[in-house]
Amino acid sequence: MPSADEPYSGPVVPPHGSGYDQRRRRPITEIHGLIALWLNSILGSKEAREHICQLRGDAAKAYMDALQKFLDWMRDTKRIVATLPSASDQELRNMRRRSIRLLISLSKASGELPPSLFIPELEVDRLPGRDPEGGGEYADIFKGSYLGRVTAFKRFRIFVENRNTPTGRKRENQTMLFQEALLWRQIDHPSILPFHGVWQEKEYSIPYLLAPWMEGGNAHDFGRAERPSKVIDQLLVEVVDGLAYLHREGIIHGDLTVNNVLVEENDGAYNARLCDFGLKILFTSSSSELYTPPSSSGGYGTVRWMAPETHFPTCAQQSFETDMYQFGYVALELYTGQVPFPEYQHEIQVAAAVVSGTRPQYPGAGKYGRTLPLTLWDVMKQCWKETPSDRPTADEVLRKLRDEVFVHHVSQP
Repeated sequence: MPSADEPYSGPVVPPHGSGYDQRRRRPITEIHGLIALWLNSILGSKEAREHICQLRGDAAKAYMDALQKFLDWMRDTKRIVATLPSASDQELRNMRRRSIRLLISLSKASGELPPSLFIPELEVDRLPGRDPEGGGEYADIFKGSYLGRVTAFKRFRIFVENRNTPTGRKRENQTMLFQEALLWRQIDHPSILPFHGVWQEKEYSIPYLLAPWMEGGNAHDFGRAERPSKVIDQLLVEVVDGLAYLHREGIIHGDLTVNNVLVEENDGAYNARLCDFGLKILFTSSSSELYTPPSSSGGYGTVRWMAPETHFPTCAQQSFETDMYQFGYVALELYTGQVPFPEYQHEIQVAAAVVSGTRPQYPGAGKYGRTLPLTLWDVMKQCWKETPSDRPTADEVLRKLRDEVFVHHVSQP
Protein backbone atom coordinates (compact mmCIF):
# COMPACT_ATOMS: atom_id res chain seq x y z
CA MET A 1 0.00 0.00 0.00
CA PRO A 2 1.26 3.52 -0.74
CA SER A 3 2.52 5.64 2.14
CA ALA A 4 1.10 8.99 3.18
CA ASP A 5 1.35 12.00 0.89
CA GLU A 6 2.61 10.19 -2.21
CA PRO A 7 1.80 11.96 -5.51
CA TYR A 8 -1.59 10.94 -6.89
CA SER A 9 -2.76 11.42 -10.45
CA GLY A 10 -5.80 9.12 -10.56
CA PRO A 11 -9.50 9.88 -10.23
CA VAL A 12 -11.18 10.94 -6.98
CA VAL A 13 -14.35 8.96 -7.76
CA PRO A 14 -14.73 5.24 -6.98
CA PRO A 15 -13.73 2.74 -9.69
CA HIS A 16 -17.37 1.69 -10.12
CA GLY A 17 -18.32 5.21 -11.25
CA SER A 18 -19.05 6.44 -14.78
CA GLY A 19 -16.16 4.54 -16.34
CA TYR A 20 -17.02 1.15 -14.84
CA ASP A 21 -18.08 -1.54 -17.31
CA GLN A 22 -21.28 -3.00 -15.83
CA ARG A 23 -21.28 -5.84 -18.36
CA ARG A 24 -18.14 -7.34 -16.89
CA ARG A 25 -19.45 -8.62 -13.59
CA ARG A 26 -16.87 -9.15 -10.85
CA PRO A 27 -17.14 -11.00 -7.53
CA ILE A 28 -18.20 -8.60 -4.80
CA THR A 29 -14.97 -9.20 -2.87
CA GLU A 30 -12.96 -8.14 -5.92
CA ILE A 31 -15.00 -4.94 -6.24
CA HIS A 32 -14.46 -4.13 -2.57
CA GLY A 33 -10.76 -4.83 -2.99
CA LEU A 34 -10.55 -2.39 -5.91
CA ILE A 35 -12.39 0.27 -3.93
CA ALA A 36 -10.09 -0.23 -0.95
CA LEU A 37 -6.98 0.10 -3.11
CA TRP A 38 -8.41 3.18 -4.81
CA LEU A 39 -9.30 4.76 -1.47
CA ASN A 40 -5.89 4.04 -0.01
CA SER A 41 -4.30 5.83 -2.96
CA ILE A 42 -6.53 8.84 -2.29
CA LEU A 43 -5.65 8.83 1.40
CA GLY A 44 -1.96 8.75 0.55
CA SER A 45 -2.10 11.90 -1.55
CA LYS A 46 -2.29 15.35 0.05
CA GLU A 47 -3.33 16.81 -3.31
CA ALA A 48 -6.24 14.36 -3.68
CA ARG A 49 -7.41 14.94 -0.10
CA GLU A 50 -7.38 18.71 -0.60
CA HIS A 51 -9.36 18.28 -3.83
CA ILE A 52 -11.97 16.20 -2.03
CA CYS A 53 -12.28 18.77 0.76
CA GLN A 54 -13.25 21.36 -1.86
CA LEU A 55 -16.48 19.47 -2.61
CA ARG A 56 -19.64 21.31 -1.62
CA GLY A 57 -23.39 20.73 -1.39
CA ASP A 58 -24.83 17.48 -2.74
CA ALA A 59 -21.43 16.39 -4.08
CA ALA A 60 -19.93 16.56 -0.58
CA LYS A 61 -22.92 14.70 0.92
CA ALA A 62 -22.69 11.92 -1.67
CA TYR A 63 -18.94 11.52 -1.14
CA MET A 64 -19.37 11.36 2.65
CA ASP A 65 -22.16 8.81 2.37
CA ALA A 66 -20.02 6.59 0.13
CA LEU A 67 -17.09 6.93 2.53
CA GLN A 68 -19.35 6.10 5.48
CA LYS A 69 -20.60 2.95 3.75
CA PHE A 70 -17.01 1.83 3.23
CA LEU A 71 -16.16 2.53 6.88
CA ASP A 72 -19.17 0.45 7.93
CA TRP A 73 -17.95 -2.36 5.67
CA MET A 74 -14.52 -2.16 7.33
CA ARG A 75 -16.04 -2.99 10.73
CA ASP A 76 -16.01 -6.68 9.75
CA THR A 77 -12.33 -7.48 10.31
CA LYS A 78 -12.51 -11.01 8.90
CA ARG A 79 -14.14 -9.78 5.72
CA ILE A 80 -11.61 -7.05 5.01
CA VAL A 81 -8.67 -9.36 5.78
CA ALA A 82 -10.08 -11.84 3.27
CA THR A 83 -10.44 -9.03 0.72
CA LEU A 84 -6.96 -7.57 1.31
CA PRO A 85 -4.88 -10.53 2.52
CA SER A 86 -1.55 -8.82 1.84
CA ALA A 87 -2.33 -5.81 4.08
CA SER A 88 -0.99 -5.89 7.64
CA ASP A 89 -3.20 -5.16 10.66
CA GLN A 90 -1.40 -1.85 11.11
CA GLU A 91 -2.02 -0.86 7.48
CA LEU A 92 -5.72 -1.64 7.83
CA ARG A 93 -5.97 0.35 11.08
CA ASN A 94 -4.18 3.28 9.45
CA MET A 95 -6.51 3.19 6.44
CA ARG A 96 -9.56 3.27 8.70
CA ARG A 97 -8.20 6.16 10.79
CA ARG A 98 -7.25 8.19 7.74
CA SER A 99 -10.66 7.51 6.18
CA ILE A 100 -12.33 8.84 9.33
CA ARG A 101 -10.10 11.93 9.29
CA LEU A 102 -11.01 12.56 5.65
CA LEU A 103 -14.72 12.17 6.45
CA ILE A 104 -14.54 14.63 9.36
CA SER A 105 -12.37 17.07 7.37
CA LEU A 106 -14.80 17.10 4.44
CA SER A 107 -17.72 17.66 6.80
CA LYS A 108 -16.01 20.62 8.48
CA ALA A 109 -14.81 22.10 5.18
CA SER A 110 -18.18 21.82 3.44
CA GLY A 111 -20.48 22.37 6.42
CA GLU A 112 -22.39 19.27 5.27
CA LEU A 113 -23.07 15.88 6.79
CA PRO A 114 -23.69 12.44 5.30
CA PRO A 115 -27.46 11.91 4.94
CA SER A 116 -27.09 8.45 6.47
CA LEU A 117 -26.30 10.13 9.83
CA PHE A 118 -29.96 11.09 10.11
CA ILE A 119 -32.74 8.68 11.08
CA PRO A 120 -35.84 8.68 8.82
CA GLU A 121 -39.06 9.66 10.57
CA LEU A 122 -40.74 6.32 9.80
CA GLU A 123 -38.06 4.39 11.72
CA VAL A 124 -39.03 6.08 15.02
CA ASP A 125 -41.88 3.93 16.34
CA ARG A 126 -42.60 5.91 19.49
CA LEU A 127 -41.72 9.57 19.95
CA PRO A 128 -39.91 10.66 23.11
CA GLY A 129 -42.23 11.68 25.94
CA ARG A 130 -42.63 15.19 27.30
CA ASP A 131 -40.81 14.52 30.56
CA PRO A 132 -37.18 13.35 30.67
CA GLU A 133 -36.24 10.08 32.33
CA GLY A 134 -32.95 11.57 33.47
CA GLY A 135 -30.24 13.99 32.48
CA GLY A 136 -26.82 15.44 33.07
CA GLU A 137 -25.04 18.77 33.07
CA TYR A 138 -26.23 20.03 29.70
CA ALA A 139 -28.66 17.45 28.28
CA ASP A 140 -31.84 15.53 29.13
CA ILE A 141 -32.60 11.90 28.30
CA PHE A 142 -36.01 10.83 27.05
CA LYS A 143 -37.32 7.34 26.32
CA GLY A 144 -38.71 6.42 22.92
CA SER A 145 -38.60 3.59 20.41
CA TYR A 146 -36.49 3.12 17.28
CA LEU A 147 -36.96 0.13 14.97
CA GLY A 148 -38.96 -1.64 17.66
CA ARG A 149 -36.33 -1.19 20.38
CA VAL A 150 -36.46 0.97 23.50
CA THR A 151 -34.13 3.87 22.79
CA ALA A 152 -32.57 6.81 24.60
CA PHE A 153 -33.27 10.19 22.97
CA LYS A 154 -30.68 12.73 24.13
CA ARG A 155 -31.70 16.39 23.86
CA PHE A 156 -29.29 19.24 24.56
CA ARG A 157 -30.82 22.09 26.54
CA ILE A 158 -29.14 24.86 24.58
CA PHE A 159 -31.20 23.95 21.51
CA VAL A 160 -34.40 24.24 23.56
CA GLU A 161 -33.36 27.56 25.08
CA ASN A 162 -32.29 28.94 21.67
CA ARG A 163 -35.16 27.53 19.63
CA ASN A 164 -35.91 31.01 18.22
CA THR A 165 -32.37 31.49 16.91
CA PRO A 166 -32.27 32.53 13.20
CA THR A 167 -32.14 29.52 10.89
CA GLY A 168 -28.61 30.23 9.59
CA ARG A 169 -27.12 30.40 13.08
CA LYS A 170 -29.19 27.42 14.20
CA ARG A 171 -27.82 25.35 11.30
CA GLU A 172 -24.22 26.26 12.20
CA ASN A 173 -24.72 25.34 15.86
CA GLN A 174 -26.41 22.05 15.05
CA THR A 175 -23.69 21.15 12.56
CA MET A 176 -21.06 21.53 15.33
CA LEU A 177 -22.91 18.96 17.42
CA PHE A 178 -23.54 16.65 14.47
CA GLN A 179 -19.84 16.60 13.56
CA GLU A 180 -19.07 15.27 17.05
CA ALA A 181 -21.86 12.73 16.54
CA LEU A 182 -20.26 11.78 13.23
CA LEU A 183 -17.10 10.80 15.12
CA TRP A 184 -19.19 8.78 17.58
CA ARG A 185 -20.75 7.03 14.59
CA GLN A 186 -17.34 5.52 13.73
CA ILE A 187 -16.69 3.97 17.13
CA ASP A 188 -17.09 0.20 17.29
CA HIS A 189 -16.26 -1.45 20.60
CA PRO A 190 -18.30 -3.53 23.08
CA SER A 191 -17.45 -1.13 25.94
CA ILE A 192 -18.59 1.99 24.05
CA LEU A 193 -22.26 2.99 23.83
CA PRO A 194 -23.36 2.51 20.19
CA PHE A 195 -24.79 5.44 18.25
CA HIS A 196 -27.95 5.02 16.19
CA GLY A 197 -28.09 8.44 14.57
CA VAL A 198 -29.61 11.93 14.71
CA TRP A 199 -33.37 12.42 14.72
CA GLN A 200 -35.36 15.61 14.14
CA GLU A 201 -39.10 16.02 13.62
CA LYS A 202 -38.30 18.46 10.82
CA GLU A 203 -35.20 20.17 9.44
CA TYR A 204 -33.49 22.50 11.92
CA SER A 205 -35.94 21.57 14.71
CA ILE A 206 -34.53 20.49 18.08
CA PRO A 207 -32.16 17.54 17.46
CA TYR A 208 -31.93 14.32 19.43
CA LEU A 209 -29.01 11.87 19.48
CA LEU A 210 -30.27 8.28 19.63
CA ALA A 211 -28.57 5.38 21.41
CA PRO A 212 -29.64 2.08 23.01
CA TRP A 213 -31.47 2.37 26.32
CA MET A 214 -29.35 1.06 29.22
CA GLU A 215 -31.60 -0.59 31.81
CA GLY A 216 -28.85 -0.56 34.43
CA GLY A 217 -28.67 3.25 34.45
CA ASN A 218 -25.32 4.91 35.07
CA ALA A 219 -22.46 3.75 37.27
CA HIS A 220 -23.15 6.56 39.76
CA ASP A 221 -26.46 5.00 40.74
CA PHE A 222 -25.34 1.42 40.14
CA GLY A 223 -22.50 1.69 42.67
CA ARG A 224 -24.80 2.97 45.39
CA ALA A 225 -26.25 -0.45 46.15
CA GLU A 226 -25.03 -3.75 47.52
CA ARG A 227 -23.27 -5.29 44.53
CA PRO A 228 -20.73 -8.15 44.61
CA SER A 229 -17.13 -7.06 44.18
CA LYS A 230 -16.73 -9.32 41.16
CA VAL A 231 -19.46 -7.36 39.34
CA ILE A 232 -17.67 -4.07 40.06
CA ASP A 233 -14.35 -5.60 38.95
CA GLN A 234 -15.84 -6.67 35.62
CA LEU A 235 -17.22 -3.17 35.03
CA LEU A 236 -13.83 -1.58 35.77
CA VAL A 237 -12.06 -3.85 33.30
CA GLU A 238 -14.62 -2.94 30.65
CA VAL A 239 -14.28 0.78 31.40
CA VAL A 240 -10.53 0.75 30.92
CA ASP A 241 -10.89 -1.56 27.90
CA GLY A 242 -13.16 1.02 26.24
CA LEU A 243 -10.81 3.83 27.27
CA ALA A 244 -7.82 1.98 25.79
CA TYR A 245 -9.74 1.60 22.53
CA LEU A 246 -10.51 5.34 22.40
CA HIS A 247 -6.87 6.20 23.09
CA ARG A 248 -5.64 3.85 20.37
CA GLU A 249 -8.00 5.69 18.01
CA GLY A 250 -6.50 9.02 19.12
CA ILE A 251 -9.66 10.07 21.02
CA ILE A 252 -9.57 11.71 24.46
CA HIS A 253 -12.67 11.06 26.53
CA GLY A 254 -12.31 14.32 28.44
CA ASP A 255 -15.06 13.71 31.02
CA LEU A 256 -14.60 10.25 32.50
CA THR A 257 -16.85 10.09 35.55
CA VAL A 258 -19.34 7.51 36.79
CA ASN A 259 -22.12 9.58 35.20
CA ASN A 260 -20.61 8.83 31.79
CA VAL A 261 -20.35 5.09 32.38
CA LEU A 262 -23.65 3.39 31.59
CA VAL A 263 -24.54 -0.13 32.72
CA GLU A 264 -26.17 -2.62 30.38
CA GLU A 265 -28.17 -5.38 32.05
CA ASN A 266 -28.85 -8.69 30.31
CA ASP A 267 -30.29 -11.66 32.22
CA GLY A 268 -28.57 -10.69 35.45
CA ALA A 269 -25.22 -9.90 33.80
CA TYR A 270 -23.88 -6.33 33.77
CA ASN A 271 -21.58 -4.62 31.29
CA ALA A 272 -20.10 -1.11 31.17
CA ARG A 273 -20.58 1.27 28.23
CA LEU A 274 -18.70 4.57 27.98
CA CYS A 275 -20.59 7.56 26.63
CA ASP A 276 -20.28 11.33 26.04
CA PHE A 277 -16.60 11.32 25.05
CA GLY A 278 -15.57 14.59 23.43
CA LEU A 279 -18.94 16.29 23.88
CA LYS A 280 -18.30 18.26 27.07
CA ILE A 281 -15.85 20.69 25.47
CA LEU A 282 -18.61 21.87 23.11
CA PHE A 283 -20.71 23.11 26.02
CA THR A 284 -18.14 24.14 28.66
CA SER A 285 -15.51 25.96 26.57
CA SER A 286 -16.20 29.70 26.55
CA SER A 287 -14.83 29.85 22.99
CA SER A 288 -17.48 27.43 21.71
CA GLU A 289 -20.64 28.65 20.00
CA LEU A 290 -22.52 26.08 22.10
CA TYR A 291 -21.09 27.31 25.41
CA THR A 292 -23.62 26.96 28.21
CA PRO A 293 -22.83 28.98 31.38
CA PRO A 294 -22.62 26.84 34.53
CA SER A 295 -25.48 26.92 36.99
CA SER A 296 -25.41 29.16 40.05
CA SER A 297 -24.71 26.09 42.17
CA GLY A 298 -21.15 26.32 40.92
CA GLY A 299 -19.21 24.80 38.09
CA TYR A 300 -20.22 21.88 35.91
CA GLY A 301 -20.19 19.40 38.75
CA THR A 302 -16.99 17.53 37.79
CA VAL A 303 -14.34 19.48 39.74
CA ARG A 304 -13.90 16.52 42.08
CA TRP A 305 -12.76 14.34 39.16
CA MET A 306 -10.38 16.84 37.55
CA ALA A 307 -6.65 16.15 37.30
CA PRO A 308 -4.40 18.63 39.16
CA GLU A 309 -2.94 20.12 35.98
CA THR A 310 -6.40 21.08 34.71
CA HIS A 311 -7.11 23.24 37.77
CA PHE A 312 -6.17 26.93 38.10
CA PRO A 313 -3.55 28.31 37.55
CA THR A 314 -2.23 25.74 35.02
CA CYS A 315 -5.61 25.05 33.37
CA ALA A 316 -4.12 22.44 31.04
CA GLN A 317 -6.22 20.84 28.32
CA GLN A 318 -7.71 17.37 28.70
CA SER A 319 -5.36 14.58 27.60
CA PHE A 320 -4.89 10.82 27.66
CA GLU A 321 -3.18 11.35 31.03
CA THR A 322 -6.13 13.26 32.52
CA ASP A 323 -8.39 10.41 31.40
CA MET A 324 -6.22 8.01 33.39
CA TYR A 325 -6.33 10.24 36.44
CA GLN A 326 -10.12 10.23 36.25
CA PHE A 327 -10.22 6.44 35.85
CA GLY A 328 -8.74 6.18 39.34
CA TYR A 329 -11.72 8.10 40.70
CA VAL A 330 -14.20 5.97 38.73
CA ALA A 331 -12.70 2.89 40.39
CA LEU A 332 -12.85 4.55 43.81
CA GLU A 333 -16.48 5.61 43.43
CA LEU A 334 -17.68 2.28 42.07
CA TYR A 335 -16.12 0.46 45.02
CA THR A 336 -17.14 2.89 47.77
CA GLY A 337 -20.40 4.33 46.42
CA GLN A 338 -19.16 7.80 47.37
CA VAL A 339 -17.85 10.77 45.40
CA PRO A 340 -14.13 11.57 45.69
CA PHE A 341 -13.29 13.63 48.79
CA PRO A 342 -16.68 13.31 50.51
CA GLU A 343 -15.16 15.10 53.53
CA TYR A 344 -15.18 18.37 51.56
CA GLN A 345 -18.54 20.05 51.10
CA HIS A 346 -17.46 22.60 48.49
CA GLU A 347 -15.69 21.90 45.21
CA ILE A 348 -13.31 24.82 45.67
CA GLN A 349 -12.00 22.97 48.74
CA VAL A 350 -11.44 19.87 46.61
CA ALA A 351 -9.58 21.88 43.96
CA ALA A 352 -7.28 23.47 46.56
CA ALA A 353 -6.56 20.10 48.15
CA VAL A 354 -5.77 18.36 44.85
CA VAL A 355 -3.48 21.15 43.64
CA SER A 356 -1.58 20.96 46.93
CA GLY A 357 -1.00 17.23 46.40
CA THR A 358 -3.79 15.69 48.49
CA ARG A 359 -5.18 12.38 47.25
CA PRO A 360 -7.91 10.09 48.63
CA GLN A 361 -7.14 7.82 51.56
CA TYR A 362 -7.56 4.04 51.34
CA PRO A 363 -11.29 3.43 51.97
CA GLY A 364 -11.16 -0.13 53.29
CA ALA A 365 -14.55 -1.84 52.99
CA GLY A 366 -16.39 1.39 52.19
CA LYS A 367 -20.08 2.11 52.71
CA TYR A 368 -21.35 -1.00 50.89
CA GLY A 369 -18.93 -3.57 52.27
CA ARG A 370 -16.82 -3.98 49.13
CA THR A 371 -13.21 -4.17 50.28
CA LEU A 372 -11.01 -2.51 47.70
CA PRO A 373 -8.13 -4.88 46.73
CA LEU A 374 -4.70 -3.49 47.61
CA THR A 375 -3.43 -4.40 44.15
CA LEU A 376 -6.18 -2.24 42.62
CA TRP A 377 -5.40 0.54 45.12
CA ASP A 378 -1.79 0.52 43.91
CA VAL A 379 -2.99 0.96 40.31
CA MET A 380 -5.26 3.84 41.35
CA LYS A 381 -2.41 5.61 43.14
CA GLN A 382 -0.33 5.32 39.97
CA CYS A 383 -3.18 6.96 38.03
CA TRP A 384 -3.17 9.87 40.53
CA LYS A 385 0.50 10.72 40.06
CA GLU A 386 1.16 14.47 40.05
CA THR A 387 3.23 14.40 36.85
CA PRO A 388 1.04 13.31 33.91
CA SER A 389 3.84 11.38 32.18
CA ASP A 390 4.25 9.22 35.31
CA ARG A 391 0.72 7.85 35.01
CA PRO A 392 0.17 4.46 33.35
CA THR A 393 -1.51 4.20 29.96
CA ALA A 394 -4.93 2.63 29.54
CA ASP A 395 -3.38 -0.41 27.86
CA GLU A 396 -0.97 -0.85 30.77
CA VAL A 397 -3.78 -0.64 33.32
CA LEU A 398 -5.91 -3.05 31.29
CA ARG A 399 -3.13 -5.64 31.23
CA LYS A 400 -2.49 -5.24 34.95
CA LEU A 401 -6.15 -5.60 35.91
CA ARG A 402 -6.62 -8.69 33.75
CA ASP A 403 -3.34 -10.39 34.53
CA GLU A 404 -2.77 -9.50 38.19
CA VAL A 405 -5.63 -7.75 39.98
CA PHE A 406 -8.77 -9.56 38.82
CA VAL A 407 -7.20 -12.58 37.17
CA HIS A 408 -9.43 -15.14 38.91
CA HIS A 409 -12.91 -13.77 38.22
CA VAL A 410 -12.93 -11.35 35.30
CA SER A 411 -14.02 -12.51 31.85
CA GLN A 412 -11.39 -12.47 29.13
CA PRO A 413 -12.22 -11.28 25.59
